[in-house]
Amino acid sequence: MEKVLVNIFAHSDISEYLRNYYEARHEHDRTFSHRFIAQKVGDKSPSFFKKLLDGERRLNPHQIEVLIRLFVLDDHEAKYFRVLYLYSVAPGRLERELYLEQLISLNHTPRRELSIDLFEYYRNWYTPAIRSILSIINFSQEFRQLANLITPHITTQQAKDSIALMAKLGLVKKDAKGFWKPNDEGLFIKDTFAQQIAQNYRQQCLELASQALEQGRKSSSHHFSTSTMSVSEESHRRILDKLEKFRSEVRSIVRKDPNKPTKVIQLQTQVFPLLEPGATSFQGRLQ
Repeated sequence: MEKVLVNIFAHSDISEYLRNYYEARHEHDRTFSHRFIAQKVGDKSPSFFKKLLDGERRLNPHQIEVLIRLFVLDDHEAKYFRVLYLYSVAPGRLERELYLEQLISLNHTPRRELSIDLFEYYRNWYTPAIRSILSIINFSQEFRQLANLITPHITTQQAKDSIALMAKLGLVKKDAKGFWKPNDEGLFIKDTFAQQIAQNYRQQCLELASQALEQGRKSSSHHFSTSTMSVSEESHRRILDKLEKFRSEVRSIVRKDPNKPTKVIQLQTQVFPLLEPGATSFQGRLQ
């Protein structure tokens, strides 16, 4: 059959790709249905494909290869498809990071180099931290001292590698006195993998916060608070809006601060549900 023009390399989410491909092909070929796909992969349930899109069904190796043939993917696209699926079902951060790196390497779109830069910068939590530290201290080549300044401490080699990476990316440069200082430019780009890279970085930061919670229980420079509450949809939306406004205000405070910075801090906010969507429909049975 004629190849459906849905660029798999423009996707970093397997469900999104499967859905987009299905809609594009089904529009031109009505025989290409959920039931047809289920039959081809050897599943008796006609809802197989919908459950796959919803993350309720896993593919076995044979089914992956059947979909590759069914979607008429060439060898390079097939490699990307396999890794994209493994990335979507990876159980932990380290596994996802491994597959994400492979996805970026396999992606041959014009923005690939930007993806690599973004991934390398956010691969380790301490690289952005070092960039902020350089705004405060005068550092030239004392890598061991730099490594010991960071909490938790990193190795001398990690400090060297981070400076070298940021210099290569143009994020830091030496001033007239020979000290490494950050440039104003940042890696805030719209990219196929930006959300996945940010997610990996945020998970590292959450792990870092967990360490800080354990080590800084008696420190006045630490602030941790947790609230669990029941709210309406309207209140939930307003809370999220307030948090976004607060983040904007914090950025404004930092930008407009007339004083020389003396600290590098990390601010994290989390809001997430503890009750399954639609659970309130069981209220009558729960009473």
